[in-house]
Amino acid sequence: MTLSNLTDIAASNIAAAQKELAVFSAKLAENPAHAMEWSGRAFTAAAALKVYMTVERWIQNAHAGLAEQKDEVAVLRAITHFSLRQVLQAASRATSRSSSPTSNLMEDAEGAAWTGLYETLTRGW
Repeated sequence: MTLSNLTDIAASNIAAAQKELAVFSAKLAENPAHAMEWSGRAFTAAAALKVYMTVERWIQNAHAGLAEQKDEVAVLRAITHFSLRQVLQAASRATSRSSSPTSNLMEDAEGAAWTGLYETLTRGW
C-alpha cells in the first residue's frame, strides 16, 4: 500500500458515497417518509464519506511535509494505527448507548467504515 493507492481508494469511496447520498436526497425530496424508512444505505454512505474525507485530509497534509520514502511509511502506519483505534473503540461500546436510535445507527456505520479501511490497509500483511 502506498499513499498514492490510498488516495485512489479514498477518492473512489468518496465518489461512491456522494453518489449514494445524492440518490437518497432525491428520494427524500420525492417521498420523505418512504426515503427515511429505507435510509440504511444513506447512513453507510455518510459514514464512509466522513471516514474517507478524513483520510484524504491526512494524506493532503502529509504530502506537504513528505521529504523521504520512510515518511510515507510513517504516515501509512499512523493512519493504520488510528483506524485500528477507531475499530476497537467502536467495538467496545454498547450499540444502544445513546437514547437516539439514529445516533446509534450512525455510530455503528462509522465503526463499520473504519473497519473497512483497516481491512484495506492491512490486506496482504
